[in-house]
Amino acid sequence: MAKVIEQTDEPEMVEKMVKDHLNRGIVRKGHPFKNFVLSTANGTEVESRMVVLRGKENTPFILTAFTDIRSGKIEHIKNTPEVSCLFWHPSSKLQVRMSARAKIFTNDKRSREAWEKTTAFGKTAYNTIDIPGAVLSRSQWEEAELRDEMDDRFFAVLDFCVCEMDVLQLSRQGHIRAQFTYSDSGELSTSAFVIP
Repeated sequence: MAKVIEQTDEPEMVEKMVKDHLNRGIVRKGHPFKNFVLSTANGTEVESRMVVLRGKENTPFILTAFTDIRSGKIEHIKNTPEVSCLFWHPSSKLQVRMSARAKIFTNDKRSREAWEKTTAFGKTAYNTIDIPGAVLSRSQWEEAELRDEMDDRFFAVLDFCVCEMDVLQLSRQGHIRAQFTYSDSGELSTSAFVIP
């Protein structure tokens, strides 16, 4: 795939193109934006992990992922809700970095609606007996044991309200970089091209 951003594009076109790629990532399994790196603060350290993009709203600009409420990232977010999201499109050499404020939904209407739309296979990830990251007592890998009752007790929805977005298109013809900021209500505040 060729580069995505052209030197003749306006910043608003760049934002629209990124949001289009995010939409594709939600519905297309093989799209590079289906998964992204979520970084959280754990005291003085930063921890990063891959998560699956489950949803997106345009205004306010919000990304959505799911997690087990017992996972370490939940405590990180409770203590420091500011997170970073990183997307990479290898064939287009397109990098999208976002700073966002995370909000956790569990055992409420929002999480229950998402739970109902989750596949049976997906639901197993949130119904293990042991917590995510627990050390297994077995010497060989075995599938995690599941609880007898499959429910949404440990299921959580994470919403990331985007505050800033930095888009970098790498190209031998010249790199292109644009930055965007969003208001507390999630609406676009500023957009500009910047030196890569």
